[in-house]
Amino acid sequence: MFEKEFQHIQELAKGHGIQHYDVYLSKSKAFSVKIFRRDIDSFNYSDSIGLGIRVILDDITGYSYTEKLDLESLESALLNARKNAKSVDFKEKVVLENYPSIDKNLDIYNEDLLRIPVEDKIEKAKELEQIALDYDKRIVNVPHALIGDNESFIKIANSSGLNKEYSLQKKERKQSRGTSKLYLAISMISNLRI
Repeated sequence: MFEKEFQHIQELAKGHGIQHYDVYLSKSKAFSVKIFRRDIDSFNYSDSIGLGIRVILDDITGYSYTEKLDLESLESALLNARKNAKSVDFKEKVVLENYPSIDKNLDIYNEDLLRIPVEDKIEKAKELEQIALDYDKRIVNVPHALIGDNESFIKIANSSGLNKEYSLQKKERKQSRGTSKLYLAISMISNLRI
């Protein structure tokens, strides 16, 4: 995933004479719905992506960041990182390495969770609220019932050959490690009729 963008950065770095650099990409999606008295109290969905570049020139480090992954934005981020490295006086020894693969594969990702329709998630949150209300007749109010999920993807590469990724959706890939969170939370701090 994002191989083309990382290849562009490698070619751009070579073309601009940048020998030492690393690239960090993070992409995430998150969803949550909070129910209060069978109505939607809050609904949140976010989808974000960002790419950071670190350039090292004579033990001086410069950083730059972009949220766009087109060729022009990638080149601008790379050149800004180089420019920032040239404007800093502080020297810091940075060693770029190509770390070995991790052989342990955690089997904690459930792809089915990401296929649950939003409408079903809303209904589940309403069911959670009802379960809490039905638990004891003295419960007259549930502050909220919440259901949510998230997924993320992280990729890092550098000029020393490192090219690793952490992905929630691609646990079958050799360099990928997966996990998915579907968290269900319901507040049990409820008002009791005494």
